[in-house]
Amino acid sequence: MVYLLISIGIAAVVFIIFNTFFPAAASLFPAMVVMIVAYILLARRSSKQIEKVGPEINKALTAKRPDQAIRILEEAKHRTRHQFLMGSILDAQIGMIHYAHREDSDAAKPHLEKAHTKNWQALAMLGALHFKKKNYAEMERVFVRACKKNKKAGMVWASYAWCQWKRGEKDKAMAILAQGIKHKPDDERLKSNLLALQNNKRMKMRGYEPEWWALHLEKVPQQMMVQRGGGGRGGFGGKRGSRKRR
Repeated sequence: MVYLLISIGIAAVVFIIFNTFFPAAASLFPAMVVMIVAYILLARRSSKQIEKVGPEINKALTAKRPDQAIRILEEAKHRTRHQFLMGSILDAQIGMIHYAHREDSDAAKPHLEKAHTKNWQALAMLGALHFKKKNYAEMERVFVRACKKNKKAGMVWASYAWCQWKRGEKDKAMAILAQGIKHKPDDERLKSNLLALQNNKRMKMRGYEPEWWALHLEKVPQQMMVQRGGGGRGGFGGKRGSRKRR
């Protein structure tokens, strides 16, 4: 917001200068151009600050230090609070780490709720969170929003269908999968799961790993845990960090 105000201020100065020599209509165009350019430059400056901390976050998550990764993101959020949407991007990342790496749903929820609608990974986690708490109305609201804004993300359709199927709503699950196939007709995983439900068989989500395991809706098979060195769970944002006992 501050960056926008600064850009508007610069544009106002330009407008006043031009308006001393030209009519208001002619002065408006250069003022608008300057405002857009100023905002882009300021926004790019913030984006570069975020890019710098990316390797630090990945390093912390790889070392199974999610708290450190969250601290880095919180500090970055303070530095970029002047830019539109940047706060929601960082909040989504913080929420995803709380949920996927720390398995702390209560800490994750307020951050995931701030995620942009195009961030289907964060919305999928929020929907899964509501499913596990049996808040099915909220679960549906979140997944519907995620599917509407991310029609080509096959996993979000499959995750939504899985939650409906798991709570005994097989017909709803099949309808969701069918709708997902309309938007992504080349997704064989959606097709195979729809066929499975039509034949009274289980949905299989292994095709969406490692992201699927980050939703914590199913346990990672023991064989995979051994192969990954003792319980690391892949997911959004890297390897899973420390795990709390439930």
